[in-house]
Amino acid sequence: MSVALARREFQLLMKSLLRFQDTRAVFITAAHVLDPIGTFLRVERPSSRRILLQGNDLSLAAAILSAWEGVPPNAVSQEAGTSAH
Repeated sequence: MSVALARREFQLLMKSLLRFQDTRAVFITAAHVLDPIGTFLRVERPSSRRILLQGNDLSLAAAILSAWEGVPPNAVSQEAGTSAH
């Protein structure tokens, strides 16, 4: 693997489609990732909570969620129908 290719893959994994900071009471449904992405949703700040993902096609996302240190483990809920790679 070339350095350029490795760098590209690393950058892809570090990016997120959505970034929430200090976010409360959000409902995301029927989202569809069109191009490969590292992470669908990045959540930041300990005050973030009540974020619900339901019925999304996230199959082109390497991961559905990344959370900063301090974000409560129950800040984001995933209902049936949300899938990732």
